[in-house]
Amino acid sequence: DERVIPAWQFQVAAMLFAERRYPEAAAALVPLEEQPAFFAVARIFRIYALCMASDVETGRSLAEQAYPRLAESVRDSWWDFFEERFGIDPRLTVSSER
Repeated sequence: DERVIPAWQFQVAAMLFAERRYPEAAAALVPLEEQPAFFAVARIFRIYALCMASDVETGRSLAEQAYPRLAESVRDSWWDFFEERFGIDPRLTVSSER
């Protein structure tokens, strides 16, 4: 079934983003997070979709939860963007917990 192909899942999420159906876009990205090769990009875009759907607290929670896995692969510019736009910066939370 083509619905399990990662490229198809990303296309569905992109279409939902374009239609500003952010909660549905976030949901479409969940299966991709289960695949290690796609976890980082799927999680970042899921956080963004949740924030655009005004569910910033869930986005913050997912960012903080995943930051240890994302720290190596996600550029600081993403975290800068999330901090400026939505007040989410898991780098600060992780640093203050040490």
